[in-house]
Amino acid sequence: MHFIWAVILACHAAASSFAPLVVLRVLLGAFESTISPGFSLVTSMWYVPLEHASRHALWASGNSVGTILGGLMAYGIAHITSGPLEPWRWIFIILGVLTFIWSILLLWFLPDSPLTAGFLTPEERQLAHLRPQFFKQSEAPGYKTGFNPLLVTSCLCVGLIGVYGFYCAWENQRRDAKYGKPDGSRSVPETEENTLKDGTDWDQAATFRYSY
Repeated sequence: MHFIWAVILACHAAASSFAPLVVLRVLLGAFESTISPGFSLVTSMWYVPLEHASRHALWASGNSVGTILGGLMAYGIAHITSGPLEPWRWIFIILGVLTFIWSILLLWFLPDSPLTAGFLTPEERQLAHLRPQFFKQSEAPGYKTGFNPLLVTSCLCVGLIGVYGFYCAWENQRRDAKYGKPDGSRSVPETEENTLKDGTDWDQAATFRYSY
């Protein structure tokens, strides 16, 4: 995924109109969507749950560092005024090539799991593999340490989704009763209060309805 993302990023330099740029951005976002789940997967393979928060904080801090360094690089690259390409195209090419090189390094050095880590001894690999495990052999066949947290969090998620849906339906009905349905069936005069604008859902209650 990292490799493909780098290639798509560099291909932005070849875009010459709106349509190919939109296609490339959609593809870039699609492949970028695997980053956070991938970080979570790597973290769960190496660390116990109590250590996840601090490790995820380190992952997330990389966004800030990348923004700082990327901004400095973009500022420098923007001064490339000679040659056949515009500076903005060089930004995509250079960052794409750097990301491509980084993807090769990850492919070579990042182990698939603790069991394939070349920097650990066989004993350390086994220990690192067993350390974060939820499903322990000693708890078979119930695996309460593994299943109980999953069951509780799943129930909480379903319950929160239900509460959110109920609230959205109730709030939509309340706004329909107060302002009328914003579907053309009732003309609502445009005023400072109900004109759809850049504001919160409460600022434009007359025209905004929740989707759920």
